[in-house]
Amino acid sequence: MLEEDESARREVGALYRRNYRLAASGWVGGGNRITVEIGEEPSADATSRKVWHRRHNWSGTDLEVRLTISPNWRRTVGDRGLAFLDRLLTTHAGPVEMDGEIEAFPASWVRRSRGLSVRAETGWIAYHRPSGTAYHQLGGEAAEAVAALRRKLRLQAIPQVERDERRRRRNEAHRDRLQRLVEKLARHDLADVGDVVVKRRDSIKAGNCEPGTDEFIDEFFPGRASATIAEIAVAVGGIEITGLDEARLTLARQIASACLAAIRRHRRERRESDRPTSDGPGSSGGSGAFAPGEDRAG
Repeated sequence: MLEEDESARREVGALYRRNYRLAASGWVGGGNRITVEIGEEPSADATSRKVWHRRHNWSGTDLEVRLTISPNWRRTVGDRGLAFLDRLLTTHAGPVEMDGEIEAFPASWVRRSRGLSVRAETGWIAYHRPSGTAYHQLGGEAAEAVAALRRKLRLQAIPQVERDERRRRRNEAHRDRLQRLVEKLARHDLADVGDVVVKRRDSIKAGNCEPGTDEFIDEFFPGRASATIAEIAVAVGGIEITGLDEARLTLARQIASACLAAIRRHRRERRESDRPTSDGPGSSGGSGAFAPGEDRAG
């Protein structure tokens, strides 16, 4: 049992190092200590500390991370292929409820927050194993997570032929899906759509889960609830599809889907604002001024 616990600790620590932000420095600091504990109560915390060079006025950052994983993590998470779903590390997972091809189970995961900080979240995960697609539902019920995942699968459609062969060529299928979305997005001239505001609700409407959406906002646009397509393009950089691993392919596909949803909403709002009404023309809301608290909770 002790050997199993130690093996789980090492695997979780390695997953965290590969997939979460760490302190980095060329001269001072850059130390990262990750402690994985065993316990029934989920917890995740990352504390950064400024450190100084002993001889020069140079500062850096050290990071200490503490995670708690299930006592049965190896059996309930690792061996079931649930350790890392949709860019989130799973720490606890309960019994599965099946709904067709979809697995739904109560779970806790580690969510990135601002800077180097993280926190534990608890709810339901719905997982479509043939396609490797997951949806994280904060709180709620299993049926809500399943319904949200079905919607995500529908909006970010996976051709059946790809689903049938996904186990054998998962990365190729991811790249094909992303290529289609990127080509669709490329039909819009950035000069025409660069000012379109992508809101939190656009990402949700595109089928992306709330934890993943909030994590993207906290990582790239902390303190904000929306950004223009031009700002997103600058923040995430150019997309070279052949050089992306599976996690970055998933992120790129989700970003493209949210941008397309924002463009559709923007055009719909412009059409509606152009219609004459008894009160006169309406105002366009597709790319208006940014409101810091806009629909953050919705």
